[in-house]
Amino acid sequence: MHAPRSRALPALIATLAAAASQAAHPVARPDHPILGTWQLAIPGTGCLETYEYRADGTVHSVSAAELIDSDFQIGAQPNEAGLYVLEETITRSNGKPDCSGRITPTDKPLTLYLAPLRGGFLMCFDAALRRCLGPMLRLTPAPGSSGH
Repeated sequence: MHAPRSRALPALIATLAAAASQAAHPVARPDHPILGTWQLAIPGTGCLETYEYRADGTVHSVSAAELIDSDFQIGAQPNEAGLYVLEETITRSNGKPDCSGRITPTDKPLTLYLAPLRGGFLMCFDAALRRCLGPMLRLTPAPGSSGH
Protein backbone atom coordinates (compact mmCIF):
# COMPACT_ATOMS: atom_id res chain seq x y z
CA MET A 1 0.00 0.00 0.00
CA HIS A 2 2.84 2.40 0.64
CA ALA A 3 4.50 1.95 -2.76
CA PRO A 4 1.88 3.89 -4.79
CA ARG A 5 1.97 6.78 -2.35
CA SER A 6 5.78 6.92 -2.39
CA ARG A 7 5.77 7.10 -6.23
CA ALA A 8 3.08 9.78 -6.16
CA LEU A 9 5.07 12.06 -3.87
CA PRO A 10 7.98 12.68 -6.29
CA ALA A 11 5.47 13.35 -9.09
CA LEU A 12 3.61 15.83 -6.86
CA ILE A 13 6.87 17.55 -5.92
CA ALA A 14 7.87 17.81 -9.60
CA THR A 15 4.46 19.27 -10.50
CA LEU A 16 4.65 21.85 -7.70
CA ALA A 17 8.21 22.80 -8.69
CA ALA A 18 7.12 23.30 -12.31
CA ALA A 19 4.18 25.46 -11.18
CA ALA A 20 6.47 27.56 -8.98
CA SER A 21 8.88 28.02 -11.88
CA GLN A 22 6.07 29.18 -14.16
CA ALA A 23 4.82 31.59 -11.47
CA ALA A 24 8.31 33.10 -11.22
CA HIS A 25 8.45 33.68 -15.00
CA PRO A 26 4.94 33.76 -16.44
CA VAL A 27 4.83 33.54 -20.19
CA ALA A 28 2.76 36.06 -22.11
CA ARG A 29 0.99 34.77 -25.20
CA PRO A 30 3.31 35.21 -28.20
CA ASP A 31 1.08 37.81 -29.86
CA HIS A 32 0.36 39.87 -26.71
CA PRO A 33 0.38 43.59 -27.58
CA ILE A 34 2.75 44.46 -24.70
CA LEU A 35 5.60 42.36 -26.11
CA GLY A 36 8.39 44.30 -27.74
CA THR A 37 10.32 47.47 -26.99
CA TRP A 38 8.61 50.66 -25.83
CA GLN A 39 9.73 54.20 -25.07
CA LEU A 40 8.20 56.63 -22.59
CA ALA A 41 9.12 60.34 -22.39
CA ILE A 42 9.01 61.58 -18.79
CA PRO A 43 7.27 64.99 -18.76
CA GLY A 44 9.34 68.01 -17.79
CA THR A 45 12.63 66.10 -17.70
CA GLY A 46 13.66 65.44 -21.30
CA CYS A 47 14.41 61.92 -20.06
CA LEU A 48 13.36 58.79 -21.94
CA GLU A 49 12.62 55.38 -20.44
CA THR A 50 12.84 52.21 -22.53
CA TYR A 51 11.07 48.94 -21.70
CA GLU A 52 11.63 45.60 -23.43
CA TYR A 53 8.78 43.20 -22.57
CA ARG A 54 9.63 39.58 -23.39
CA ALA A 55 7.37 36.55 -23.89
CA ASP A 56 9.10 34.72 -21.02
CA GLY A 57 7.56 37.16 -18.51
CA THR A 58 10.65 39.31 -18.03
CA VAL A 59 11.25 42.96 -18.83
CA HIS A 60 14.46 44.97 -19.08
CA SER A 61 14.19 48.73 -18.64
CA VAL A 62 16.46 51.73 -18.80
CA SER A 63 15.62 55.03 -17.10
CA ALA A 64 18.46 57.60 -17.09
CA ALA A 65 21.38 55.76 -15.37
CA GLU A 66 19.11 53.05 -13.95
CA LEU A 67 19.10 49.57 -15.49
CA ILE A 68 16.54 47.14 -14.10
CA ASP A 69 15.24 43.65 -14.79
CA SER A 70 11.78 42.60 -13.67
CA ASP A 71 9.29 39.77 -13.81
CA PHE A 72 5.83 40.70 -15.07
CA GLN A 73 2.35 39.31 -15.45
CA ILE A 74 -0.34 40.85 -17.63
CA GLY A 75 -3.89 39.89 -18.48
CA ALA A 76 -4.35 38.15 -21.82
CA GLN A 77 -7.15 40.60 -22.64
CA PRO A 78 -8.11 44.06 -21.34
CA ASN A 79 -10.41 44.06 -18.29
CA GLU A 80 -14.03 45.27 -18.41
CA ALA A 81 -12.79 48.89 -18.27
CA GLY A 82 -10.60 48.29 -21.36
CA LEU A 83 -7.33 48.33 -19.39
CA TYR A 84 -4.53 45.80 -19.28
CA VAL A 85 -3.53 45.15 -15.68
CA LEU A 86 0.26 44.80 -15.48
CA GLU A 87 1.99 43.50 -12.37
CA GLU A 88 5.75 43.93 -12.20
CA THR A 89 8.36 43.02 -9.61
CA ILE A 90 11.90 44.32 -10.03
CA THR A 91 14.37 41.52 -9.51
CA ARG A 92 17.66 43.31 -10.30
CA SER A 93 18.81 46.91 -10.35
CA ASN A 94 22.16 48.59 -10.82
CA GLY A 95 21.19 50.92 -7.93
CA LYS A 96 21.56 54.13 -9.95
CA PRO A 97 18.96 56.92 -10.15
CA ASP A 98 16.09 56.83 -12.67
CA CYS A 99 14.62 59.73 -14.66
CA SER A 100 13.05 61.14 -11.47
CA GLY A 101 16.41 61.08 -9.67
CA ARG A 102 15.29 58.25 -7.38
CA ILE A 103 16.56 54.72 -6.92
CA THR A 104 13.75 52.22 -7.50
CA PRO A 105 13.37 49.57 -4.77
CA THR A 106 13.60 45.91 -5.79
CA ASP A 107 11.29 43.03 -4.84
CA LYS A 108 8.33 45.37 -4.32
CA PRO A 109 5.36 44.48 -6.57
CA LEU A 110 3.91 47.30 -8.65
CA THR A 111 0.53 47.28 -10.37
CA LEU A 112 0.09 49.46 -13.44
CA TYR A 113 -2.94 50.00 -15.66
CA LEU A 114 -2.28 50.28 -19.38
CA ALA A 115 -4.88 52.13 -21.42
CA PRO A 116 -4.52 51.31 -25.13
CA LEU A 117 -3.97 54.33 -27.37
CA ARG A 118 -3.34 54.41 -31.09
CA GLY A 119 0.17 53.00 -31.42
CA GLY A 120 0.82 52.70 -27.70
CA PHE A 121 -0.40 52.75 -24.12
CA LEU A 122 -1.02 55.29 -21.42
CA MET A 123 0.75 53.95 -18.29
CA CYS A 124 -1.31 54.67 -15.18
CA PHE A 125 -0.75 54.11 -11.47
CA ASP A 126 -4.49 53.86 -10.73
CA ALA A 127 -7.43 52.25 -12.49
CA ALA A 128 -9.30 55.59 -12.59
CA LEU A 129 -6.54 56.94 -14.91
CA ARG A 130 -5.84 59.96 -12.67
CA ARG A 131 -2.07 59.43 -12.34
CA CYS A 132 -0.64 58.53 -15.72
CA LEU A 133 2.46 58.84 -17.86
CA GLY A 134 2.68 58.48 -21.56
CA PRO A 135 2.04 57.55 -24.07
CA MET A 136 4.38 54.57 -24.22
CA LEU A 137 5.28 54.30 -27.90
CA ARG A 138 6.38 51.12 -29.64
CA LEU A 139 9.96 51.04 -30.92
CA THR A 140 9.81 47.52 -32.37
CA PRO A 141 7.03 45.92 -34.44
CA ALA A 142 4.41 43.86 -32.62
CA PRO A 143 5.11 40.10 -32.65
CA GLY A 144 3.70 38.51 -35.76
CA SER A 145 3.24 41.82 -37.58
CA SER A 146 4.97 42.76 -40.78
CA GLY A 147 6.34 45.91 -39.18
CA HIS A 148 4.34 48.25 -41.45
